[in-house]
Amino acid sequence: MNEVKAYDLSALLGRENNHSAYLVYGNESFLVKRSLEEIYSRYSPEFPDMDLVHMDGSVCVVNDILENTVMLPQFSSVGVLSICDFNASARGQGDVDKLCEAVESADGRCIIVLWLLNAEAPFGEKKKADKKWTKLANSVSKNGVCVNCSTPTESYVTDILCSFAKERGAVLSKRDAGKLIKTSGLNVTALIGELEKLILLSPDKVVTGELIEQMSEVSIETNIFNLAKNLLWGNYDGAYDVLEKLYLQREEPDRILMILQDAFVDLYRAKAARAANVGAGEMQSVYGGSYAGGKKFRAENALRDCTKYSAATIREYLDAVFDTAVKLRSSKANKNIILEKLIARICEINGHRQ
Repeated sequence: MNEVKAYDLSALLGRENNHSAYLVYGNESFLVKRSLEEIYSRYSPEFPDMDLVHMDGSVCVVNDILENTVMLPQFSSVGVLSICDFNASARGQGDVDKLCEAVESADGRCIIVLWLLNAEAPFGEKKKADKKWTKLANSVSKNGVCVNCSTPTESYVTDILCSFAKERGAVLSKRDAGKLIKTSGLNVTALIGELEKLILLSPDKVVTGELIEQMSEVSIETNIFNLAKNLLWGNYDGAYDVLEKLYLQREEPDRILMILQDAFVDLYRAKAARAANVGAGEMQSVYGGSYAGGKKFRAENALRDCTKYSAATIREYLDAVFDTAVKLRSSKANKNIILEKLIARICEINGHRQ
């Protein structure tokens, strides 16, 4: 299969080539969109309203695709037919065969671009690679190239971040880009989102290491409290999604548990405060260090939520958290698994409560 990484596509398009077909896929939506922009820019029909045609491959019929490959271009020297989310595995073999034939016979006047957003293509080295997808990928390779937009190398991600900042009129050094990667992981789409926030927060549009560290701390604490909230509300899929995000941010299980513990301690304190007819202000004065620096909202939220749980249930939560803390310090088992077992244990406690 003729495959290139997304970071090699620009150089490939810059050279003379006779490619008439592209298949763009990968788990990085930012890179998929960027690759599509590069392809459209390379061929750029003179009349894009007529000769750059977008089709939804998840609903369109194959005969309509074939008709467009014949009709394009209408007014330009070259036309581009962009087809998103064509699911080969869900189509009949006859439809796939027709599309493969069209891709292989494309003569360069109509460029066929198939693309999948946020998806790993079901072909390649996988043992159970889908035969229809494999055939389509091979047909594209005969007359073009498959563009892999999966998570790239750290050095390439660094270049993307610095380039993106420059495009936005901001400044980000390679060193500070490395700090952002260290705190947020290698997912380009997530990193671009974080960088956009940092640019908005920087008064002079200079994204410094200090700002990155400051906002990373806030983001991590917010995610961990969201983890606790999802657990307490019974949204277990949401809880595991937040945990996965924390892993991507390279956050250590010990630190996740430490902040998660604070959320359950808040609940226990609030339960006692309600029993004593005490409000958030009094909680803040008694436990000053925990709720200082604009964190009074934690006491207020805990006072609001604690009525949903009995004191015995909250103690069960805390016992499970403290047991997990001991295991993290003393066990040689995988710490991520220990933390995931805590989530399962809290789910079990909630099940008994219901």
